[in-house]
Amino acid sequence: MALIYITGPSAVGKSTICNELIKLGYEAHDTDEAGMSAWRNIQTMEIVEVPDERDRPNDWYKNHEFRIEAERVKALVEKAKDKTIFLCGLPANDLEFTKYFDKIFCLTIDEKTLTQRLHDRDTNDFGKSPDELKLILYWYEKIVKRYENLSATMIDATKPLDVIVNEIITFKA
Repeated sequence: MALIYITGPSAVGKSTICNELIKLGYEAHDTDEAGMSAWRNIQTMEIVEVPDERDRPNDWYKNHEFRIEAERVKALVEKAKDKTIFLCGLPANDLEFTKYFDKIFCLTIDEKTLTQRLHDRDTNDFGKSPDELKLILYWYEKIVKRYENLSATMIDATKPLDVIVNEIITFKA
């Protein structure tokens, strides 16, 4: 079968698509789910908690990154031998695992939509603080370019949810 990776910048709809795939009966995992990924200190690789905005130094995100746990990816690879599994997210170390993905989809939206979604979403606070919004906007183009360079299938995530999900589940590996 296949391990399908659905990625893209913050607020493009990765978690929404993950939840929709689950509703449709597919096995899908969000890299934000408990135990899947963690914030780590880049130098020590120790797991850390994100400080509250008031207590967070301006350079905190330069010294920390959200990383998926290798053993979780490898467990999904084993399970995907028998069925198609979807992994949705954007951990900093995802390129380490591209050899395991049978297909990569990258969701994209325009900056105005991205900013509005970050402002409106109630499932995740990441991107609501000014420093996080600035970081997301800074990385947006770089993230999209990274997946274009990997020949990911690019999907306009401003399309209706059912259209996007259908495009993903009808892939040809």
